[in-house]
Amino acid sequence: EKSNSVRSEYNFVGDSTVLTLLASFFIGVTHFELHNARQSWFYLREAITLAQALGLHTDEFYRGMDYISALYCRRIYNILFVTERSFAVARHKPVLLPRPLLFPAPGPNDQLEGLEEQPEIDIGFRQLVHVYSQIDVNFLDFWSEKETIGTTHSTWNLFCLKLLPDCVVMSDAHKADIFVTQHWLDLVLWRAALRQGLLSTKAGSRSRTFSYPQDIALSLLQTLTSLSKESVAVHGLGIVCVTTCFYIRLS
Repeated sequence: EKSNSVRSEYNFVGDSTVLTLLASFFIGVTHFELHNARQSWFYLREAITLAQALGLHTDEFYRGMDYISALYCRRIYNILFVTERSFAVARHKPVLLPRPLLFPAPGPNDQLEGLEEQPEIDIGFRQLVHVYSQIDVNFLDFWSEKETIGTTHSTWNLFCLKLLPDCVVMSDAHKADIFVTQHWLDLVLWRAALRQGLLSTKAGSRSRTFSYPQDIALSLLQTLTSLSKESVAVHGLGIVCVTTCFYIRLS
């Protein structure tokens, strides 16, 4: 309420900054936690529109910017990308952001003072961006259509989700986020294959058989039992919604 009150006192669209779009994102996440899905989607789209208006996706925006500021702005853009992708898959929504931004590599003269964080935090986030970047727009276009088994007029290339090789250095909290997300997306891909009539009892790959959700459920159970409850609970409502949706779909 305070954020909305302050924003009503000035032209935040005309005088927008990176903090302005973060305020929109904050309000959107707040509505998500309050189970207001329509408002959450609206403010997420508002944040994305402000990011595009500022030009966070362009090279010109970063010209002359120091390394840490450029890294933070690209992270903000990629947080919007991951959130929009997740919402699009969960609720069959179209997307505005076609791809994430590459993270900048520090140069020999870049000052890293002020970059106070544990290395696994950055690695964990890059893993999450990598997982969602594999869900391309062609698949989302197909997925956002009305769910009808046997639909074949729209197709997408089959693929397997892959992690980057350095996932072992991540914290348990990041592992919970990424591995639960990956299991959920595996189930989504299986359901998409079911809609296209691509499953078979004689398929060469287990991921294209009718019983594959049992494998996903067992793998998810093994993953969750290997992690502490705190590492899962720290993610709040989002991860609970994913796992709940997961089990509802399996049943």
